[in-house]
Amino acid sequence: MSRNRGPAGEQNGGPIRRRGTFSSRCTAVAAVLRVAFYSNRPYALHLHRHCTAAAAADNKSFTVPFEFRNNTFQNRAAMDDFLNKKYKLSSSENFDQYMKALGVGMLTRQLGNTVSPVVELTKSDDGKYTLSSNSAFKNTSITFKLGEEFDEVTPDGRKVKSTVTQEGNKLLHTQKSDKLVTTILREFEPDQLKMVLKVDDITCTRVYKPIQ
Repeated sequence: MSRNRGPAGEQNGGPIRRRGTFSSRCTAVAAVLRVAFYSNRPYALHLHRHCTAAAAADNKSFTVPFEFRNNTFQNRAAMDDFLNKKYKLSSSENFDQYMKALGVGMLTRQLGNTVSPVVELTKSDDGKYTLSSNSAFKNTSITFKLGEEFDEVTPDGRKVKSTVTQEGNKLLHTQKSDKLVTTILREFEPDQLKMVLKVDDITCTRVYKPIQ
């Protein structure tokens, strides 16, 4: 009968016999960590701590995979809690002035002020995020990788160069065109999604509430 192995390299409560050089073991563990990082992050963090402790016990150094450096792991794990959740617009402040500053016409502004979009953030296996916004007026979506510039056509028709960066539970979306630079800060919380939109000296705040 085979013996069960625990997630931290244990076998029925006891340590597994080590095989190979320390360097080869670290290389193998680093590969496992990278796979776990993208598929099971709580386990990856547990495994990473175990390997670091084991290296210290051997008076050796353990090369940390790049995914665990510079708060990358903590940032992505923080955002995972808000994936595949839908948020519906609950309140909006100064949205008409914001749209006006973008050059949006009066009729479109009136329609924009009457709808309550539902937004959702999802993530694919290759690490790309998709942010969708659906309403009776218009459905839009963008797909991006954190920190990488991409082409975007905004809901009001502007062609911009966009970049999305992350800090904890916040996504900062910067849109640049020949005439304007706009920013959209999205702060995800269990009970709401807060958006702060800025262009020139105009600031708009929109709050969304979870619907599932």
